Amino acid sequence: MNKQVIKLKDICREPKLTSSEPLKDGYDKYIGLEHIDSNSLTLSRWGSVAQDKPSFTRVFKKGHILLGKRRPYLRKAAIASFDGICSGDIIVLEANESVVDPELFPFLIHSNTVWSHAIKTSSGSLSPRTKFKDLGQVEFSLPDLVGQKMLANDLLNIQRNRISVEQQIEATSQLISSLLQKTCGSLGKYSPTDNLDERCSKGSVVVRLKDILVKVSRPVKLSDDTEYGTVVARRAFGGVEAREVILGKNIKVKSQFEIREGDFLISKRQIVHGGCGVVPKSLTGSVVSNEYDVFNAKDGLDMSFFAWLVKTPRLRNYFFINSVGIHIEKMLFKTEHWLNMPIILPPIAMQRTIAKSLNELDSFRRLQFGKIDHLEEIKTHLLSE
Repeated sequence: MNKQVIKLKDICREPKLTSSEPLKDGYDKYIGLEHIDSNSLTLSRWGSVAQDKPSFTRVFKKGHILLGKRRPYLRKAAIASFDGICSGDIIVLEANESVVDPELFPFLIHSNTVWSHAIKTSSGSLSPRTKFKDLGQVEFSLPDLVGQKMLANDLLNIQRNRISVEQQIEATSQLISSLLQKTCGSLGKYSPTDNLDERCSKGSVVVRLKDILVKVSRPVKLSDDTEYGTVVARRAFGGVEAREVILGKNIKVKSQFEIREGDFLISKRQIVHGGCGVVPKSLTGSVVSNEYDVFNAKDGLDMSFFAWLVKTPRLRNYFFINSVGIHIEKMLFKTEHWLNMPIILPPIAMQRTIAKSLNELDSFRRLQFGKIDHLEEIKTHLLSE
């Protein structure tokens, strides 16, 4: 298939329509950067001109592309599904339909080629911005309009599949939240006067965290020429992940400790943000500084169950009330205070059943995220051919 190299400025234009009285001109909705989701072509929210009275004057029409020019690394661009006004930090783009298929155009705008160029040409240190003049120099190798239509159809099918997978992810996430709340939501104290003994069902026991967790310390004597794997406990209960491999002589904090599979890791400066998780087998032998607390489970506790339990609102609150500091980004975790907090602990068999059900749902959800990654790889390949 013959292709032609065409610059972005030749396949679209920047219509500079304005309205000083949007409501009078029939524009009752507005779009700010906060209304555009990263990596999404769809607008799912907007603001009311009558309620919020924004100072925006830039007009867009249904079908235009709204591209965020501020902080282009956020990859914000969406198809307008209505007429309205928008922020000056948004570039309005209209396809030249004599040159580019209108259904293909949004995918070109959301391509890695465009975003890479936008990031490279943006200026400003704190809040970098790109310009249409610079974006216009991006080049695409495109077939004729018939070939573009075929490519657009393939990309639209990928997009529909992605939406379907995203709906499955959302439904699974809601099911996980519901099951977690039903099985574990009432196992912690909701107020200082809450009496757990009164709510403790037959077979369960009231314990303090120090009764079921043991703090472990495995000091490592660093060798200058030995490489050590480091980890990070992601916020929002994102789990424990590999960071970088560093030579011992390049590790600034010399007080390091080994972690092993099954350890429960708490980042003392990030725990109010959910920075904790169970160490996977692949990270056994990695090291952490004393900025982390490391725990093992005592008899009677399933660590996989505990990793789910701490995600409930009541146990998350335990992390917060046992941290001190004025600024939330600088709060420090008081481990010993936290270990004195009480919970209702179900029998070990029930813990394992709960953890198994939640883990299976989470595995299914992760599988769906993998499908999205695969669809994105196919889309990138089609756009780069």
